[in-house]
Amino acid sequence: MARSSTTWTPESLKGNTFARKWDPEELIKQFELAIEEAKKNDEILCLYDAVDQTDLPLTTYDWYASKDPVLGALKRECQKQISRRINKSALKGEFSSAPAIWRMKQLGERDEVHNVTENVNYNTVVTKKEAKKISDALEEDY
Repeated sequence: MARSSTTWTPESLKGNTFARKWDPEELIKQFELAIEEAKKNDEILCLYDAVDQTDLPLTTYDWYASKDPVLGALKRECQKQISRRINKSALKGEFSSAPAIWRMKQLGERDEVHNVTENVNYNTVVTKKEAKKISDALEEDY
């Protein structure tokens, strides 16, 4: 996984003494461990189950993910791995679809909405002659 420099500084850590003990390289290893656990452990169905497999406290994980874009991206990757498993299991019928959809939305999945506003004809004008043709064709089929 590509790494970039971290964005936190001693000043940004003020007020969070619990977080100060983690060095940037160790944090990245812990976040990557959560991703690996999410990939391989079928029992992990939420983000915090994956984080629980690391040495990081849950609040520390969230705090760093909110402060650093690299760690935030690693958190989103972990969420996607869990969503992937839930989606696959729901499609196979191993999970009920409604709870699976709810869980995936909790992990950040969103519905796609497509609005079409061009070349839309809401009214179709049919002449009497065309209507008779359609009616005759339907009667032939029955």
